Amino acid sequence: QEFTPDTLKISAHIPDTDNNGWIAPNAITANISLRNLFGTPAQNREIRATATLRPIKYTVDNFAKYTFGDTVSNNNLSQTSDMRQQTITIKPESVFTDNNGNATIPLNFDNDIQNNTYILNLTVNGFESASGTGVQTTITTRVSPFEYLVGYHTDTNLAYINRDSKHSVDLIALDKNATAIPLADLQVQLTRRDTITSLIKDYNNYYKYQTTTRDSI
Repeated sequence: QEFTPDTLKISAHIPDTDNNGWIAPNAITANISLRNLFGTPAQNREIRATATLRPIKYTVDNFAKYTFGDTVSNNNLSQTSDMRQQTITIKPESVFTDNNGNATIPLNFDNDIQNNTYILNLTVNGFESASGTGVQTTITTRVSPFEYLVGYHTDTNLAYINRDSKHSVDLIALDKNATAIPLADLQVQLTRRDTITSLIKDYNNYYKYQTTTRDSI
């Protein structure tokens, strides 16, 4: 197939995403600009988009040693499986550019999304009116329903701690603009997780070992 150069230039921007913070999942809009090769507005051109929310823990440049975000609760599922269940993808209805080559796409996610920290990947395509060829751009931003996040930093690997050893955890709270804020009445919940291995008989009357976990507060 013969190569044909792009005749359009596209850009996308989501308001209030110019810092290291995050935005709420409701009322998200993406502003699209589509231009012809020489910079004139590309009028009445179709714009399509795909948006995906995926759970992720945050890191913030000014607080690089801290980890922010809700730990994905596994409920006896693997973390990868649970993250896949919480991943949401939407395809908004197509829109068309105005006389200035601009368009706005509302991103309406389900209001029942779980409380977590997400990364939003938005892919936008703009199309030529005659040939149907197009250009594409992808942008990312952070999305979370939380008004603030508490980050932690520890002097050891919390996955395994030797008995009777002493360690500390430093905490910090950030608002949506990734600015440190005071936070009163912070409560800490300590959970004990026991791993239990037992010998069971399966449906085929074979014996096998089964490992389960039990949490207690």
